[in-house]
Amino acid sequence: MVNIGRVGDRVTAGSQIHYKLYLVHESQVDRSKPFPKPNASREIGSIPLLEGQYWHCFEVVSYTPDDKSTSSKGDITSTVDNTLAFVLGGQRVEVYDFLENAQGELFYLVLLEIDTGKMYLYGREFSPYILQTFERLNNKDGRYSTITVGNSSFDMPLIYTGTVEMQPAASIAADATTLTVSGASQYKTSADNTAAATIATVAGLSASDEGRLIEILGGGGTYPTQIAETDGIVLRNGTTWTGKAGSSIIFRVLDASTLVEVSRVQAS
Repeated sequence: MVNIGRVGDRVTAGSQIHYKLYLVHESQVDRSKPFPKPNASREIGSIPLLEGQYWHCFEVVSYTPDDKSTSSKGDITSTVDNTLAFVLGGQRVEVYDFLENAQGELFYLVLLEIDTGKMYLYGREFSPYILQTFERLNNKDGRYSTITVGNSSFDMPLIYTGTVEMQPAASIAADATTLTVSGASQYKTSADNTAAATIATVAGLSASDEGRLIEILGGGGTYPTQIAETDGIVLRNGTTWTGKAGSSIIFRVLDASTLVEVSRVQAS
């Protein structure tokens, strides 16, 4: 299984990206460590993964996540049906491989609302979600695949407060003042700055990057890297972001020279 990124409007018939969906296969979970338990506020911490295992990211088409739970009372007991459906845009090798190999497989999923930064966990320790159905469409109406996962547990989604650990982020050099964008979706600031460092320019973008989401993780250190608003970096309310450990900021690529902030987490 690989990361599946977004595609442009040309292959999704006009929608934007507002959600990220993270998945881990149940075989990636380290069963030798305790699975987290939710607290009274329905918050749950990090799922322990085996050494060298990471979450996989699906950037799903805007407005397509369809989260439903239904219950039907029988004579003796009730039947519950939980489903989460979402759409992956385009006809791509990564999507084909997932459809071929994942039918009937078990997953834990975290849905990130980009605008709010809230994350929700689908699946519990002994009741992960199973890939139930998919529909692949490639005709005049569009080019995309609708995927439905679910289970029959009475347990509803939880608020996920844990980490979504992905493959190591691309490193931003110490004392850098330019963010050089490559094919990576995550970048991490350096903890080794020798003095105050502020990123004020962006390099490496092209027209083909438009619509991509890029996440910057804070590396901390004595002089945490900052990101300031400039002509090429648009921040909410113009507020400078500081890359302390535990901080993150997500940008959308507006065009070949501009990043626009979508959401942030600012550690104190």
